[in-house]
Parts: sequence; C-alpha cells; structure tokens
Amino acid sequence: MTGAMEPLQCDEQFTQLMTLLSGNLWLAVFAGIAFTAVIQNSAATIAIAMTLASTGAISLEAGVGIVYGANFGTVFTAMISSLTATIDAKRAAVAHAIFKFIGVLIFLPFTTLFIQLLTLIGGDIERQLANAHTLFNVVNVIVLLPFCNRFAIWMERLMPKSERNKTSHHKYIDQTTAKFPAVGLLQARKEIEHMLERVESRMFPELMRMLESDKARKAIMEEEQVIDSLYKTTFHHLRRITEQHLKDSETNEAIKLLSINNDVERQTNVMKEMARALSKLEARQKVLNHWERANIEALYKEVSESFVHTSRAFVEHDKELAIRVIYNNPKVQRMEREMRYGHFYHGSGSSSTVSMIYADVMNGMLRIHQHNVNLSQTLLDRV
Repeated sequence: MTGAMEPLQCDEQFTQLMTLLSGNLWLAVFAGIAFTAVIQNSAATIAIAMTLASTGAISLEAGVGIVYGANFGTVFTAMISSLTATIDAKRAAVAHAIFKFIGVLIFLPFTTLFIQLLTLIGGDIERQLANAHTLFNVVNVIVLLPFCNRFAIWMERLMPKSERNKTSHHKYIDQTTAKFPAVGLLQARKEIEHMLERVESRMFPELMRMLESDKARKAIMEEEQVIDSLYKTTFHHLRRITEQHLKDSETNEAIKLLSINNDVERQTNVMKEMARALSKLEARQKVLNHWERANIEALYKEVSESFVHTSRAFVEHDKELAIRVIYNNPKVQRMEREMRYGHFYHGSGSSSTVSMIYADVMNGMLRIHQHNVNLSQTLLDRV
C-alpha cells in the first residue's frame, strides 16, 4: 500500500489536500468519518491513514484525527444494519453512536497531550497511529462502562417499544440473521431459553392454583398463546436457517432446536387442555376431594422438578441433569399408574365427571413429564 501511495505525492491537488488535513484537526476527523461511512470499514480507513503518515503525506495529528473519525464512522454501518432489525438492535446501534460520539468529544480537547503520550510510547508513526486506535477504544470503555446499566434504561425510555413491538413477544430472534447460521442458531437457542423461563415462572406456579382458581386457569391460557407465538417465530426462523448451506454441526443443532421447540410448545398445550378440563368441573359445580388433590400435588412436584432439571440441562449444557430426568421417568410413570388405579377404590364415591377430569389432569401431568424426557433425550442425542 505504501508503494501505491508514493506516486500521489507528486500530484499537486493531493499534496494540497494533505496539507489542508495536516493543518486542521477537525477536517481530518470529518475526512475519517466520511471515508469510513463510504467504505463501511474503519480498519481500512486507519490502514490508509497509517500509510499516508508513513510516506509523510500527513502529520501524526492529522492521522490521529482520521483515527477519531474512523471510529465514529462505524456508526453508519451499525445504523444501516439495524434498520430492519429488532427494537433492541436499534437501541444498540443508537447507543453505539452515542458512545463513539462521547469518545471523540472526550479526546478532542486533549489531542495535543494524546500525541505527546503516543510519542513517549515510541515506535514509528504507523505504530503510533495503531496505538492511538487502541487507546481510544480502551479509554472509551473504561470511562463509559460504569454507566452501562443506567444508559440501557435511558435507551429504553428514549426508544420505547411501538404497539407492534409490544405484541411481539420474542426477545432474541432477528429474522435477518437467518442467512448467518451461527448467529441465527444462537438467537434461536436464546429464544427457547426465554420460552423455558416463561413456562417455569408463569405457567408451572399456576398448575396447582388452577385446581380452584379461574384466574389461574385464564393465566395459563393467556400464557399459552404467548408461548405459541414464540414457538411459531422460532420454528420459522429455524426453517429459514436450514435452507442455507450448513455445516454438519449446524444442521444437527438446528434439528435439535426444532425438536426442543416443539416439545416446549406441546407442554403448554397440555397445560391449556388441563385448564379447560378444570373449567368444566367448576361449571358443573363439582370439586376434587382431598385425596385427589393430594395425588395431583404429589405428581405435580415430580413433574415440575423434572421440568426445572430439563430446563437447566438445556441452558447450562448439563448432560448429568438430562440423565437424571430420564432415570427418574419410571418412578413418575409408576406414581401416575398407582394413583390412577387407586382412584378406582378411593374415588368410588366421586361422580363420573370428577373421575374423568381427575384422570385427565393426572394424564396431563404425565404427558408434560414425557415431553421433559423427550427433551432430555434430544439433549443427549438419543433421538
């Protein structure tokens, strides 16, 4: 690159332009911004500045100004990329622009001192400009890192979710990343983690309460719609990824995530069916007796524990937890079978409606657990 620049030193217009840049720090900054915005590559801009400085075309001060501009110029790439992205991606792009702007404002008044520091550190002028780029970003991070949490809150207020975004429950998936399998698969995994967290925190606690609370049953049904929406978003995202040219490992990961996504959604479908069955019980003014409730609660504890283990196994890549869920499967099946047959004796006084719904609820618990087992087997590559 140095050899390519040498003929330009004989060009009068180029020499005048470089002289102008060397004598005006602000102009050098704007030149760095403009060039980076056009080529969308700050590294290339800095490399050109280093080459110009090494041939004596520009001064160290002008080179530092171009470094400032190149760093700020990266905001255009981020802003363009975020145009079709999620609201969080747009917030990140704007935050990136503000951070870079603050960084330039911090350094500009101290450029003379900064140049003296670069000279003290030593090295040729190319090394000094490389050091300038490194120090600019390191200092920027050190200064702004303590304010990240507050800044995130401020960005949420500055760019609130639109009505459209409020009805979109997914947090991580950006449909534009499907053409980048590694990124798209990571987003799908994070979205499934989000689904599991919602099921654990918003649906499982309502399973016992819905035995007698219509409010809990409605909460189950409403959350099931949210999970269904997340399932569809994740499913279509993964299908788009599988249409790309994938490595074998990426293909296996996509298939695994499709299977897990399906199991989580089916679990919530079962919970919705259980809620509807219990609503029928209340509509007919029937109630479960103490023995029936105790059985449901005992099975619920086993099933909820297996779900927690399954969820943790997925999030933490913990195969031991997945094995524990599978190992515990015969115990859960035996519990459900003994309680179901025991009902023929202890529940002989119950009406046929109560007996039927009791059986539906117990079967629902078992089906939820079976999806935990399926999910664990998927994590262990047994399917």
